[in-house]
Amino acid sequence: MEQLELQQQKGTNSLAKASMIIGIISVAVILVSFFVFPLAVGSLGFSLGVAALILSLITKKQIQEQGGVLSHNKMAAAGLILGIIGTVLGLIGLFVAVLATILLVKQAYG
Repeated sequence: MEQLELQQQKGTNSLAKASMIIGIISVAVILVSFFVFPLAVGSLGFSLGVAALILSLITKKQIQEQGGVLSHNKMAAAGLILGIIGTVLGLIGLFVAVLATILLVKQAYG
């Protein structure tokens, strides 16, 4: 009976799921299409990475405020890690795109 009550008290946090999913999408978008459109991919990956970071930090704060009652702490941690990876890869993509643009313009106008 106690186990049933404990399961009913434990809530799920949809923000944890969202942060993990957005983090996965961020990394996947960057890795799949990095060489096709680096500027668009870099900005999209960066934006999604930051969103995953923010959501996971909000989720972790909510879990701490609830005294650990909310579950999905591991999902929030995964969202945080994937958000960091997506943000870093997005910044690298932006850097590569800007550098490539500068080099192409310099070559064209010599």
